[in-house]
Amino acid sequence: MNLYVYLGDSMYKPLIEHTVTTANAFTCLTEHFQLQYEPWRIYFTGLFHDLTLLMIALTDDYEHATQFLQKEPDVNSFILEFDNRNKHAFLGSLFLKNLNFPDDYQKMLIYHHTPFDTINETNPQLLKAINCLQISDFLSRKMMATKKDSVPKPDLNESVDQFKKEGFVTEAVRQAVLKCDHEVFTDMTFNYQYPEIMMTLEQAIELVKGITFLLDFRSRYTRNHSTVVSKVASKIALEMMGGLDSQVVELAGLLHDLGKLRTPLSILHKKGKLDDDEWKRMQQHVIDTFQILQNSGLYFLARITGSHHERIDGTGYPQGLMKQDLFVYSRILQVSDVYSALIENRPYREKLLPKQALQIIRKEIKRDRLDARVFIILKKLIEEDDPVIHCNYYDCLQEFLGIPYEKD
Repeated sequence: MNLYVYLGDSMYKPLIEHTVTTANAFTCLTEHFQLQYEPWRIYFTGLFHDLTLLMIALTDDYEHATQFLQKEPDVNSFILEFDNRNKHAFLGSLFLKNLNFPDDYQKMLIYHHTPFDTINETNPQLLKAINCLQISDFLSRKMMATKKDSVPKPDLNESVDQFKKEGFVTEAVRQAVLKCDHEVFTDMTFNYQYPEIMMTLEQAIELVKGITFLLDFRSRYTRNHSTVVSKVASKIALEMMGGLDSQVVELAGLLHDLGKLRTPLSILHKKGKLDDDEWKRMQQHVIDTFQILQNSGLYFLARITGSHHERIDGTGYPQGLMKQDLFVYSRILQVSDVYSALIENRPYREKLLPKQALQIIRKEIKRDRLDARVFIILKKLIEEDDPVIHCNYYDCLQEFLGIPYEKD
């Protein structure tokens, strides 16, 4: 899933470029040393190494973090501004633990900013992997800091020598960097090709949670939206169909708004009514989601998520599909998406209580716009006061980390 094409001028772009280039280089180096770790886990460890840095910044001080990202996207500056105590390394390891990644991968994140000679580990393979992640992270940040046209690209040899003098990189890893394909360390668009992997649906769901948090953190109004949609939709699908179908819907719920990475915050946060151009831009997120997933080979998920704003009477968008054209998965997602949006704060209104949201959805059922069978299950969950209907941001955050999150 290459997000570069879809990011445009997103304030996330520098951080995403950093995480992707770090993951590419990290995977390349561990392969060079033939370390006995699973390549896909190595790649995702690199990809998620700074995910919780963004989480900390946007949770602790959303306004300052978004302003900082727009004005000063340099990764080094971002770390110093929002996490000078290196809290994100520990929280990142908890996230991997929650994904059931083995201990070694968790330790790679814990130590990725720790001076190498102070690391209290004895396993040679683990130490080499930690050092590979450290140099990959360093070189990516170095490249990001000199990305502006007026600043020349850093010399690879000089950069690695500098990092060695600072006590971080061993001679073996230094030599490996200089022997590997230099593009992986110097080209932002380099796409490292690792073998195709097979994972269970459960593993896919857990990994996608990381991508979902990256998306939802972007706006204070939707920061738990995809997770709540996923939880509610999964619970409804479990009642209607069964376990495997429930997991498919859970995954689709996590991904359904992926295209909003391209929706400007000025539109997401507008307090008044959107004008025609803004409304068209908002609607585009469904098409963007469809394209991202289809181009990633996830055709079935693309069809489900790409129809979450359709309505069974044909009045939805982007295609005006009708009930007979829609999977039951899509119809579950539609109801869950409306419910989640209604119980969340928006710039133009306060959040509603679950029973108030139910009344609004009931009107849509009477107009034959949403699926009545799905509504019946949602109504049952609300009447039974199922915990899933009250899920809030900090509940999602605790599930994400495995522990309650406390601001500094």
